Amino acid sequence: MNGRYRLLLLLAALMASLGASPVALSADEAITVQNPSLSLTFRQGTTALLSVTDSLGTQAPAAGAGLQFTDGRTKKPLVATGKWIRVNGQWQFDGQLQDNPLSLPIRLTDNPGALTCAVELRNSGPQQGARKASAPPALIAVTLSLPFVQGETFSFFNGNSDTDRPAEHVIREGLGGMLPLAAWSNEKAGLAIGLDANEMHGWLHTALRPKNPSNGLAFSVRRVIDPGASERATFILFGFDGQWGTSAAVERYYDLFPSCFQVAPGTDPRIHFARGYVHGGSDTRPLQWEESRRLYHGWQPNWGFVRTGDWMPDEKHWFTNKGELRGYLDTVRELYSARAPGNLILHYLEVTQCEATLAEQEFPDSIV
Repeated sequence: MNGRYRLLLLLAALMASLGASPVALSADEAITVQNPSLSLTFRQGTTALLSVTDSLGTQAPAAGAGLQFTDGRTKKPLVATGKWIRVNGQWQFDGQLQDNPLSLPIRLTDNPGALTCAVELRNSGPQQGARKASAPPALIAVTLSLPFVQGETFSFFNGNSDTDRPAEHVIREGLGGMLPLAAWSNEKAGLAIGLDANEMHGWLHTALRPKNPSNGLAFSVRRVIDPGASERATFILFGFDGQWGTSAAVERYYDLFPSCFQVAPGTDPRIHFARGYVHGGSDTRPLQWEESRRLYHGWQPNWGFVRTGDWMPDEKHWFTNKGELRGYLDTVRELYSARAPGNLILHYLEVTQCEATLAEQEFPDSIV
């Protein structure tokens, strides 16, 4: 074989390699979970994502995306190490947070409507006993992030409302008025991260980082894990058609958890109508009954408590400067028992709030 012929063969091989598809990674290097709307590829041994593919087959790089863990006290990131294994046909991560007593069973489930990522945090620290003190509870923030693909038109749903074409970092956090769902959409497709609607949460955080597209969409929750106990955070992920914007993601979320958005049988039928204030502390508004008729008012919340944490006032916790307790309760009962005309009264609770003095007196073990 002469030198010219050998050179031609080398050039041909080089050109073929440049035009070839990327080499598939083995299970020793990466694992993939997918359903019709979304495909996720994780790096083996970590909770880091390598790439995400939407329902149109568009693959987005995912550097920096995946599951991240943060110490709630020091605010420092915690590295998760372990191994992805197949258990009953599904991928499971058996791992540990470095320099931390928490173990991490993580299960990926490829349901048709959405991929599920169930993160269980198990605290192996010493438990409280009669003769030995317990370790403090672990405070952990769990974040799941996905890539963001900008299009000619795009928007971000933060759990409450849309932001069109955000140019800077956009966040929303807390619980007030938040659906446990975040999503972005361009004119072709979108991705969504949510939480299992049956789980309880004390804090939610959604974010879109347009300048960091590889991990631009993020959803965070916090967990407090006592020694010897475990807590779970179950994320749901799905892709959707971008034609209808992020409203398509909200509709899909309703479809995934229908029982959480249906009125229980036997409930007062007025609950089906709109919220609107008829009874209240202010003076009667002109034409308030006509306003309620036209707007189909049927119910309203009422703040019947005086102190957060004492949801129906009693003698033990009553502030004497608020007047006479019996008279206050008579007024509340009269309002709540009103049948017609007017709205159904719903007793409002701010369950994530508790007055500091009351918490110290009645619930000291719950303060972290």
